[in-house]
Amino acid sequence: MIPPRLDRDYDSATTGASRSVLLEVMTILGEYRDALVLIGGWGPYFLLPQGPASARRQNREQTPLLRGSDRELIRF
Repeated sequence: MIPPRLDRDYDSATTGASRSVLLEVMTILGEYRDALVLIGGWGPYFLLPQGPASARRQNREQTPLLRGSDRELIRF
């Protein structure tokens, strides 16, 4: 089994770039904000930004995924 990767396993440039890309994607998809759900990866960071360090040190093994939760609002 592969051990979980935590935020401390990545340098600040990699973490910053990842966060910037996610924020850019959410900015572009902003009009669909109510129909999207962020799963895994960065989820706890954005839900618990002021929480304890242990809560922010989530498992980064999962690839963040934006999932459309309302098929009527999002059509590809």
